[in-house]
Amino acid sequence: MGRRRTWAEELLRIAVTNSASIAGVVRVLGLGHSGSSHGTVARAIASLGLDTSHFTGRSWERIGDPAPGHKICGKCLREKPLSEFYRRGKGYQSRCKRCHDDALYDHCACGRRKVARYQRCRSCRDKDKSPPLTDISDAEVAWIAGILEGEGCWTRAGIHGRWRVAVRMTDQDIIRRLQLITGIGTITVEHSKKGYKTAWCWSVAARMHREWLTAQVWPWMGERRRIRILQLWPEVEAVLTQWQSSSPPNWPSGFDSPVRLDRNVAQ
Repeated sequence: MGRRRTWAEELLRIAVTNSASIAGVVRVLGLGHSGSSHGTVARAIASLGLDTSHFTGRSWERIGDPAPGHKICGKCLREKPLSEFYRRGKGYQSRCKRCHDDALYDHCACGRRKVARYQRCRSCRDKDKSPPLTDISDAEVAWIAGILEGEGCWTRAGIHGRWRVAVRMTDQDIIRRLQLITGIGTITVEHSKKGYKTAWCWSVAARMHREWLTAQVWPWMGERRRIRILQLWPEVEAVLTQWQSSSPPNWPSGFDSPVRLDRNVAQ
C-alpha cells in the first residue's frame, strides 16, 4: 500500500490550472523533485481527466533544433552561437556565458564583480590581511631569494586567475621559516603516494603580499625568473623605478638597501 497523499483533490485542480507543466504542479503541491512525484501527479491528473492543453511541455521540444554551429541555452531558451557557451570537456555547458555568469557572480559594495557565495570581493577581503613584517633584514631577503630561485615559482591559477608565489619542498622547517620571516602566505600539506615523502607548500596569493615579496627579491633573481615575473607582473620595473625616484625613497617595508638595486649581481 502506498503512502497517503499529502494534498487534496481541489488543490491539485488549482495547481494544474495555474501551472504550465507537471514540474510546476509538483512545486505548487510542495513535493520533492523526483521521478516518483512526477509519476504520481501525472497519474492523478489523468484519473481526474483534468485539462492539460495549456501545458507548454519541454523547452527543447518547443523551440526545435538549433541551426548548425548554434546551441539553445537551457536558462534563457535563446538560440546562440557556440562561442557564447563555455566549454565543458569535449562539449559545451547547457547555459550560455551570460546566464552562467549571472548565476555565479554579482557585485560587491565597492562596485567590483564578485562570486555570489562571498559577501565581498577578493580585493576587499585582501584588505583584511595583515601587512608583511617590517623588520626583515638584507640577509633574510637574500636567503629568501635563494630559496625562490632554486625551489620557488611564479605561477597563475588558470588562464584568467591571479598569479601567486609558491615554494614546494619536503623540508617542513624551511617552509615554516619562510612564513615566520615574512609573516605572510599560507602553508598546505600535500600527502604523496606510498614510498614518497610528504610535501609542504608555502603560497603567497594576496596582491599586497605577492607584490611586496616580488619587489624584495627582484634584484637577486636570475634572467629566467625575471622573464617569468614580467609575464605576470609587467609593472614591476616601473614600480621599483618609482620607489627609487621618490624623495625620500619610498621603499617597501624591508627594502632598506637602495644600493642593492643598482648593483649588478653578475659582477
